[in-house]
Amino acid sequence: MDVTPNRRYRSRVRGGGIAATIETTLEPVGDGQTRLTLRWSGRGSNPLTLIALLLMKRRIAQRTDADLRSLRRLAEAN
Repeated sequence: MDVTPNRRYRSRVRGGGIAATIETTLEPVGDGQTRLTLRWSGRGSNPLTLIALLLMKRRIAQRTDADLRSLRRLAEAN
C-alpha cells in the first residue's frame, strides 16, 4: 500500500484472475467538504476473466457509485 496521509491511498490487489490498482484521493473543496475520487485500473490475468470484466464494467461502475453515495450519507450523518 502506498499512502500519503489525508490525501491519497493506493493499493494493489491480485487474485481470482484479476490484477488491479485502487487509488483513493481525498481533496478539500471548501466549506468543510472533501471530494473523494476512487480510481480503479486493472486487468484480467486470463482470457475468461478479461471477458468477464469487459461485460461487467458498467455494473461495477454503478455499484461503486451506489456504495460511494451510501458512504457519503453515513459520513454526513455524523
